[in-house]
Amino acid sequence: MSKAVKILNNRIDEVNLFNARLAATSELMRKVTLTKEEKERAIKILDTASSINEVKRSYKALYEGYRAGGRQVKSKNRVNRRPVHSVMTESAKRQVVQESTNEVDRLARLAGIQ
Repeated sequence: MSKAVKILNNRIDEVNLFNARLAATSELMRKVTLTKEEKERAIKILDTASSINEVKRSYKALYEGYRAGGRQVKSKNRVNRRPVHSVMTESAKRQVVQESTNEVDRLARLAGIQ
């Protein structure tokens, strides 16, 4: 019984470490603009971390390094924009509806439904 508990406990630790690596990688990719090579390097660094605390330290070092290096840090601020209304006039909308109705009728006649 205790052997099974140890095995499951080890498995849970592995999953927690994997999730920490994944979360740190995702957060870094979301926050900082990186090239493909820089992304691959960051993934390798975070993948070699052997504990959750090491993942946290590596993430912090990478993030601070890219930020201090003049990398563009993505902002969560969003631009408020006016709602955009349709550019179609009412007559154009009616024409589209009429054309689609005619097409449906034609296809129904061809299928022998009408």
